[in-house]
Amino acid sequence: MISKITNLLSGTLKILKSQIKELISGKRKTDEILDISKDIHRTLVKLDVANVDATRLGNIILRDPELFRQICNSIRNGWSIATGGIFLHSVQSFSGMPIPYGINKIKHRVNLSMFNTYAPWLDDTGFRQYLEKVIPPYYNSAVEEKLSGIPNTGDNTKTLVDVYRCWTLWEALRGVKDIDGDCIEIGVYRGGTSALMLHSLEFFNQSGTVYLCDTFSGVVKAGKRDTAYVGGEHADTEIETVEQFLQNFGPKTKFKIVKGIYPDETKEQIPSKKIKFIHIDVDVYQSAKDCVDTLWPLLQKGGVMIFDDYGVQGLEGVTQLVNELNDSLKNSFLLTMHNGQALFIKKEA
Repeated sequence: MISKITNLLSGTLKILKSQIKELISGKRKTDEILDISKDIHRTLVKLDVANVDATRLGNIILRDPELFRQICNSIRNGWSIATGGIFLHSVQSFSGMPIPYGINKIKHRVNLSMFNTYAPWLDDTGFRQYLEKVIPPYYNSAVEEKLSGIPNTGDNTKTLVDVYRCWTLWEALRGVKDIDGDCIEIGVYRGGTSALMLHSLEFFNQSGTVYLCDTFSGVVKAGKRDTAYVGGEHADTEIETVEQFLQNFGPKTKFKIVKGIYPDETKEQIPSKKIKFIHIDVDVYQSAKDCVDTLWPLLQKGGVMIFDDYGVQGLEGVTQLVNELNDSLKNSFLLTMHNGQALFIKKEA
């Protein structure tokens, strides 16, 4: 048994390395790499890896974090974590070995529960309206059209934020609806969660403006604390397309898109002195920290600041920052979510 798996994994590494080279050169598509990883997953299941000596298996792949980092760094269009992650999650699930990220002392395990199946968003009128226009990851629109009557007409290209995290955003936006202030998002990408924020203002009949900040040229300020991102990822978006898309959720008078690095280049373009909701989705440590340093003083009592990417494999920089802020931010309450988010509530202004 162990020889079969040894051969499988050794061959897999060679395949992944060669495929990544072809991906960088443009000869191979990311979806094809994902298919390879999924095939590995299915093969591992068939071989019953759970009954294999975990130590010997670990010596083959799980003790080579640099290889996995190489894989993540090579695929720079938003699917880098999923590509290597599918493979390593498969191995960890069936062998009991840890995922090999020792950087920043952030420990990873497969934490998804198969028993938490309640989907409250299917009974929420406002969120259902959003799902008619946007299809986030892990939301099966075709099934829900049959089971829940939600039209399968949404756009599935607008966000990388899954339905669980979108629901958290929606509930937080509901929670701050009676607080005076504006909303801001740093890391707009194609506007999927921006649309949710704008929709909340309209649905809950709130005043205020949604400020939306993005470079529209990809991730910036990646550094040594960041394990997968190197800069320039998620550049496949355009400000004009996002602006047109958002008008499906509210008038142009309710939102302002600001292009450039926040806060370095665009801070002065946001006149708001009172903020009630902050969504930070910038993927790397320093960029997220600069956002917090600028925006936290403006957040009102009872206001919410949500980080995307908390605890996500390959985004250890953001996780490290949130853990540091939990010690340094005064008058706040932190909720860390196992869906890839962290939520701070400001107790006193």
